[in-house]
Amino acid sequence: MDDSTIKFTMCAPDPAFPSKIAFSSLGIQSAAHLEETGGGGDLLENALGSGPFMVESWVRGDSLTMVPNPNYWGEPTAIKTLIFKWNSEAAARLNSLRSGEADAIDNPDPNDFESIEADSTLNLIPREALNVFYIGLNNDIKP
Repeated sequence: MDDSTIKFTMCAPDPAFPSKIAFSSLGIQSAAHLEETGGGGDLLENALGSGPFMVESWVRGDSLTMVPNPNYWGEPTAIKTLIFKWNSEAAARLNSLRSGEADAIDNPDPNDFESIEADSTLNLIPREALNVFYIGLNNDIKP
């Protein structure tokens, strides 16, 4: 519709549409950027964005470091560096939080909820899962 507005016209109502469109692989890209990068995996290495942060470095499987985006259209962030670190072990993430190495963690082990709630220095914030799973069935083919 204009440089910052998109209109979706649906063929049929779809109550899952907000979840589908929020899925990262369906992110809106400019046609010029897609042509320039060829799309595909290059989009990860040449990401576009208009948010308050931009990628400074990305060590896959280890960390993502972000810094303020000088071209951000909104109020500048007071945070000078934002680091996301990966760790597949819930216990290690919780130890990182308790030691002060991390300011926050995601997906603590549900078995640790009670000890987190009992710790006055921590705040457990429950949230709904971020995933939407789909199962497609074809009823035209016999089992």
